[in-house]
Amino acid sequence: MKLSTPSFSAFLLPALAQLAAAESFSLYAYGDSLGGLALYYADGKAVVSASIPSNATDVSRVTFTKEDSNGLLGNPPNDNHTTGDSGSLANQLLYVPSSSATSKQVGLTADAGADQVTSRFVWYGNSLLVEDESGEYTSLFSVKKSSSDDGEYALL
Repeated sequence: MKLSTPSFSAFLLPALAQLAAAESFSLYAYGDSLGGLALYYADGKAVVSASIPSNATDVSRVTFTKEDSNGLLGNPPNDNHTTGDSGSLANQLLYVPSSSATSKQVGLTADAGADQVTSRFVWYGNSLLVEDESGEYTSLFSVKKSSSDDGEYALL
């Protein structure tokens, strides 16, 4: 018998003080059973966790800057919240999968594929939304608990 891993809805919010005071900011997930988990880069995927994720070899917390094309450019911060070769994160765009993508996991990439949307992020107050192909705004981020039960969640 296969057990499914529970998923929870989530909102992505910036660290407000950072967003108001500087060009760079971090994103945090809030929602059912989630209380401000930081967004991490983990082997190219977006993971939210209270601590450095342990299920990846290349891990870094992410600091973003807004791009003119409604994209979010991610880089590692200068605070030692990394493991492995965090140089892989340099200048990576946050992406959400398109409706035709087989994987629904959010990630970061330097070279977006046809099924990776990197330029349709908009702000509604303090919440990050994505404009879909029909022009509607959605905030339907969700998280899926990792198999290690250590407080890590894949961002979907």
